[in-house]
Amino acid sequence: MKSTINLPISSDIRLLIKEEEKIEAGTLLWEKKEEKFIEAIPVSALLKIPPSQILKYLKKKIGENIEAGTILAKKKSLFSSFLLKSPVEGLIKEVDLKKGTLNILVQKTGNKDKFIFPFSGKIKKITKTHLEIEVEGIIIDLKRGGGKDAVGTLLPLSGENLGVLDIKGEIDGCIIAVQSVALEAVVKMEVLEAKGLILVKRMENPQLPWGEVDEEEFHKLIKERGKKVWLRPEKKEVIVLE
Repeated sequence: MKSTINLPISSDIRLLIKEEEKIEAGTLLWEKKEEKFIEAIPVSALLKIPPSQILKYLKKKIGENIEAGTILAKKKSLFSSFLLKSPVEGLIKEVDLKKGTLNILVQKTGNKDKFIFPFSGKIKKITKTHLEIEVEGIIIDLKRGGGKDAVGTLLPLSGENLGVLDIKGEIDGCIIAVQSVALEAVVKMEVLEAKGLILVKRMENPQLPWGEVDEEEFHKLIKERGKKVWLRPEKKEVIVLE
C-alpha cells in the first residue's frame, strides 16, 4: 500500500533531492545552510591608533581568506611590538576607516543540521513549506505522543500493565507495542536501548519517545510485528514500512 509522508521544511536549508526522484533508506534529504555574519575587529582601539591610520599597520588585504590566529596587524614601538591576531576564520571583507575596524565575513561551518530519510520512497512534491514523499507502507494515527522521532523494528509484547520481569529478550533497536506498562518497565526498556513505545493506556512521562493509539489501531499495528516503523510523536502518526 502506498502512503504519503509530509515533512515540514524551513527556508534555511539546502535541499539535496528533486521531485520524482527515487530515494533509498539513508538518503540525505537536506542540510542546513551555512550561517554567515560579519566579525568587526576593532583595530584602532586595540592598537591605540587613530581610525584613519589603521591601513599602515594591517598585514592582510581585502579579499584575503584567513584562518583563526592569522596576524592581521602589527604595531612596533621602541621597546616592544604588538601583534593583532584574528579570532575567527573567514574572508576579509572591508576596512572601515571611520570606525577603525577590519570587517571579516565568517561562515559558520560547525555541525550542520541534516535530515536522513529512514525509508526508501519517491519524492512526489516539493513546496516552500514541506516535502511529500511516497512510501510503500501504512500510516497509523496516534491519539497523542511525546518525545523525538524514533525508527526501529516493531516488537509487540502481550499482556497488560507489564512489569520489569516481563521485559525479556533482545529489545535493542525496537519500538515496543504494548497495551499498558509500568514506569519501571519503561526504564528497563530504555536501559536495554529500545527506541520507542506505543501503548493503549496512557501513562505519565515515559522516558522513551511514545505514542498512544486506540484499541482498534493497536490490534492493526501488532499484526505488523518485525517490520520497520517510524514513530512520529509530534505528527501523531506511526509509519509502518511494507
